[in-house]
Amino acid sequence: MADNNELIERLAAAMPQLPGAGQKHQEITLTQTSHRVKLVQEWQIAQSSSVLEIGCGQGDTSVVVADAVGPNGNLTCVDIAEEDYGSPLTVGESMKHLKNGKYGERIEYHFNTDATKPGNPATAKNYDAAILSHCSFYFNSPSELVEMLKALRRVSKKLYFAEHLAYIPESPAQMPHFLALSIHAQIQARAGSQQANIRTLFTPDMIKEACQEAGWNITKEFTVKTPELQDAGWEVSDLLSTKDETLDTYAKGDNKWKQLIKAHLEVLRDCRKRFDKCETLPTWGFIAE
Repeated sequence: MADNNELIERLAAAMPQLPGAGQKHQEITLTQTSHRVKLVQEWQIAQSSSVLEIGCGQGDTSVVVADAVGPNGNLTCVDIAEEDYGSPLTVGESMKHLKNGKYGERIEYHFNTDATKPGNPATAKNYDAAILSHCSFYFNSPSELVEMLKALRRVSKKLYFAEHLAYIPESPAQMPHFLALSIHAQIQARAGSQQANIRTLFTPDMIKEACQEAGWNITKEFTVKTPELQDAGWEVSDLLSTKDETLDTYAKGDNKWKQLIKAHLEVLRDCRKRFDKCETLPTWGFIAE
């Protein structure tokens, strides 16, 4: 690959820019792109590869993978979300921008698509590799993840995976992110929202068990550290804005559960006050065959 700084700037420029968003939005895009470049370099995606990406979202990983496979490669992007999901830019708007840009001929995308269901366009062909990049927390249960891994095992030679490391933080400034992941998962275990970013919390051991059940053999593990990623701040802020009436709706009359969550939120609020800026947890990833 080209010099990393040059590569990151070029790929970030390919992402959609919000009108009037200014310097802050550009910094976010550069940081998110830099992180994805690290992941793709760890995966060592070969040029001319045919790749399937599950949970593509707004294309943060997609643009980096599309660059890596080169002009003779191709990338099929799939997401179970509707095209109007996401804010301030929807996933559909973002992917349409990529499709109309430099990498458009290499990219095919399908929203409102479950790759585990028969007849879906994503698994109608075979691939050199399949990717799950920062999307495992969106699965509603461990069994759903296993079913996805089984579906990918049938159509792909390799599996590339990455997710935030849901273990005890390496630094104190990562503690708010760790707490936020845990509290989000506890709330969604009760609420079952299909709009939540954190629906099921997976540890590496849980992911390994799922891979084994689905027939995948992990050949390489790695950790990527990008503490400046904005994910921690987003997840913490989202939780701390939770209204009492929202908890009432989720509690469904279980006051003991509601008080437990409120206590966790107070711990998170106090923890957040101790740091000028939250750090994002490391990302754990692997290659499986």
